[in-house]
Amino acid sequence: SAFMASKFICPLTLERTLQPVLTPCGHIFDRASLELRRQLGGEHASSCAVCHAPLADAASECYGLAVDASLRAQAEAWHVEQSALEAALRDGSWVDPTSVAVDQSSELGKGTYGIVRRGSWDGNPVAVKQVPLAEEGAAQGLHAELGALRSLRHPHIVELLGVCKTTEQIWLLLELAPHGSLDALLRGTPAQLAAALGSATALPGATPAFFRIGAEVACALSCLHRRHLVHGNVKPTNVLICEGGIAKLADFGLSALAHTQRVSGRLAASFAAPEASAPGGRLSAPSDVFALAILLAQCLSGEPPFAHLPDDAAVSAAIHAGERPTVPPGTPGALRHLISRAWTPRAAERPTADSVHLELVGLSGAPRLGRMRAPSVSTLPFVAEAGGGA
Repeated sequence: SAFMASKFICPLTLERTLQPVLTPCGHIFDRASLELRRQLGGEHASSCAVCHAPLADAASECYGLAVDASLRAQAEAWHVEQSALEAALRDGSWVDPTSVAVDQSSELGKGTYGIVRRGSWDGNPVAVKQVPLAEEGAAQGLHAELGALRSLRHPHIVELLGVCKTTEQIWLLLELAPHGSLDALLRGTPAQLAAALGSATALPGATPAFFRIGAEVACALSCLHRRHLVHGNVKPTNVLICEGGIAKLADFGLSALAHTQRVSGRLAASFAAPEASAPGGRLSAPSDVFALAILLAQCLSGEPPFAHLPDDAAVSAAIHAGERPTVPPGTPGALRHLISRAWTPRAAERPTADSVHLELVGLSGAPRLGRMRAPSVSTLPFVAEAGGGA
């Protein structure tokens, strides 16, 4: 892409590459300059201009980035790694990896990319997301997640505390949610519910905890959408419950600018809007709202959506055919109507996340949800640069 190309400096021209190509020895050049060098001939025309390693005779082999997916993935991983480290150094979030201890036996969950484990940083408890850059799609996912977490500061979005690098991974140090995910709570014991939400019967159902958590997730989404970002993977495993029962949205590995992100194969079928799961579908703010509606229904019933269907293909077919999870009898009519509007197959007719947030607050009967504060965009240099549009 043009963005990728602009980040590489050609060793021959000392300028940003217009069409980067990667040699088998791992160096990146501008295609035109490398072609010209070969055409001019000479003693080193068939060797790398940096390390003088021999280049293949065939251009299709020599200029691997243009034709070889594995080499392109290597270049993208390298670019994301460098971008992450440079940004961390700029904004002060770089962490010495020797100050971080990870309990490899304590897996807290799996993100779109990488595994989250319990750890400590200078003795303080943290969650450590370990992202191996060799994993397919991990480089792009890490770039998306870092961009979203750096650019937003919000009481209902998980906080990025730091970044560090090991030999083969980049680690994201995130605030630790002591009560785990919303999904774990829905499958948990009454004692776990009481510890996290203050009542053994806090969920499932149209309870005060339901309205609070639903409104907090919607509030986080509305913050994203106002910045023209989409989350792309809203589901209970990506909602974390922190101290005081506060809900925070996590896992931004699929996040992107609205209407620019093609759907990844890692999208959860049970929460995927019809337009997102269709061939050539893209993530959007309305597709986030659809997923939120499925999440709300699960919090009401306590049952995973479409659990009766055998596989993702069957789930997608059911959603396209108009099937939706069952909303329990006794659910207030206004809440039932809100969910129905939010998961309508017609994306343009869905309410915005901001509307869902305000309606849930109103339906809760509370004058306000006191923990909510006005979200703000970070003024870190990384964000200022990103907002400038290179």
